Amino acid sequence: MSIVPIINKVDLPSAQTQEVTQQLIELIGCDENDIILASAKDGIGIQDIFDAIINRIPAPQQNSNIPTRALIFDSTYNNYCGAIPYVRVVDGVLKPGSTVRFFGHSHEYEITEVGHFVMKMIKAKELRAGDVGYVIANIRDVAHILPGDTLTSKPNQALEPLAGFKHIKPMVFSGLYPSDSDDYNQLRKALDKLRLNDASLIYDPETSEALGFWFPLRFSWIIAYGNHPRTFGKRV
Repeated sequence: MSIVPIINKVDLPSAQTQEVTQQLIELIGCDENDIILASAKDGIGIQDIFDAIINRIPAPQQNSNIPTRALIFDSTYNNYCGAIPYVRVVDGVLKPGSTVRFFGHSHEYEITEVGHFVMKMIKAKELRAGDVGYVIANIRDVAHILPGDTLTSKPNQALEPLAGFKHIKPMVFSGLYPSDSDDYNQLRKALDKLRLNDASLIYDPETSEALGFWFPLRFSWIIAYGNHPRTFGKRV
């Protein structure tokens, strides 16, 4: 894997550039000359970063004849289009009319639109290897989209997902109850949408004789919970 080491915020008086440079060298084994000093605020090193991306990172090998595989790295929800996964196409092609399958759940959907991100979502004819974009396929169940999962398409379907995907092991536990039982379905929809952008959130609805319907929540770490129930409540 090609890495472009960058030290940001070098304009700050508290910047410890030399110390961080040495830490980077020890961490990834790079040469000091490979490290780019940058400041987005002052525009320092921006052109060097663009040049390094072009010159140091190899271009993807485009071959539309090999099985399609795309990495899901994020997602969002649209009331009209449903859940929309954000993907990086690693192999093959994704285009409208194709049937796609999620390895994590084996559910299938027909693509209605694909596109790129250029400050906003721009519709495109297809997404090829190396492209980063979105896939609209009328996905109404947000639980079918797992960040880190692999998306493939028919008829040129991949047999194996991209390496590295693992279901998250929860480390933090909590419980969430609606203050009014009539708000249960609304709360569940809010949790479904939140999970689109937070892969660490896991929950299953349960029932208590004393408190009625509730959601036991599980997170991979305390940061996802926000260190306090009120913080998480605001996110919902």
